[in-house]
Formats: sequence, C-alpha cells, structure tokens
Amino acid sequence: MRMTQSETAMTNVLREVSIMKMLDHPNIVNLVEVIDDQRSDYLYMVLEYVEGNHIRNLSEIQGHIDETAARRYFKDIIAGLIYLHSHNIVHGDIKPENLLLTKGGSVKIGDFSVSQAFEDDNDELWRCPGTPAFTPPECCLSMYISLIHMVFSLQVLLLRNFTMNSLKFF
Repeated sequence: MRMTQSETAMTNVLREVSIMKMLDHPNIVNLVEVIDDQRSDYLYMVLEYVEGNHIRNLSEIQGHIDETAARRYFKDIIAGLIYLHSHNIVHGDIKPENLLLTKGGSVKIGDFSVSQAFEDDNDELWRCPGTPAFTPPECCLSMYISLIHMVFSLQVLLLRNFTMNSLKFF
C-alpha cells in the first residue's frame, strides 16, 4: 500500500506531536497544546513562545559569539540533547536556525519535525534527516546512523557558529 503525500505529511506531524508530548526540559521548546480542527482537517501545534533570536542570526549580526557566551549556549544545547537521548529521541536537525536564544540568555532546541524515537540505545535511524551541512557523513554513504552519530552536528555547529564565523562551506 502506498501512502499519499498528505498521509505521509500527517504521519510525520503525528510523530512530531507524540515525541514533543514526552518532553519537558528547560532547554527544549515545549508543546503547549494540539488543536485538531475537524472542519478544516488541520492539526495545529501551539508551542511555547520564545522571545529572542536564533543562534544563526546572532552570529551573523555579531560576526562571532564571545567565548563565555558560546560556552553557556553550548552547555544548554548539550543539556537538551542529553535529555533527548536519555528518552531515546534523536532531534535529527541540530543547526543554528533550530536553536532559539531566549531573552534570559539560555538556548532552547526547537523544530522536532524530523525527530525520531528509538526503542533502545542500539537502534539505528531508518533515514538520515536534517540539513545536509549538519548531517553526519554516514548519511552520504546511505548507512543507518545511531544516537552517537549526532555528535557530528554539534561539531559543525561549534566550528561554524562559535569560531569567528570563519567557515563558509554552506
């Protein structure tokens, strides 16, 4: 049986909703409510409002992020990812645009549209989601990837956004 594009999209949204319902962490954008509008056949996700900017805008405006702030931001990102991984969830698209900087100076991970849940630590992803520049090289080889491969995204993020913005590979 082949799924239509709208069925596939709905499956992806339902996966995102089910994952976000499990999450409650200060470094993750929270799902507040899900509204299923039967009349329009739309599903609305109401997310926590994060007033601020995302990391990419910040690094583009400033040209670089000072070391003290970079350490604090990176610590927040790691804390959020450790929480996700402790619940066997891979975000799948860690990149500057998905890291929101609050007015209070902390970072929240957002956009769980390609996230996936694992059964256990030994599971492998059945697809390689995310933005190519931040995706592990194993994806280029059409290999399955596991939780440990997500470290690659962090390395690219650290180099690209926290080192004077000197890498221009995308």
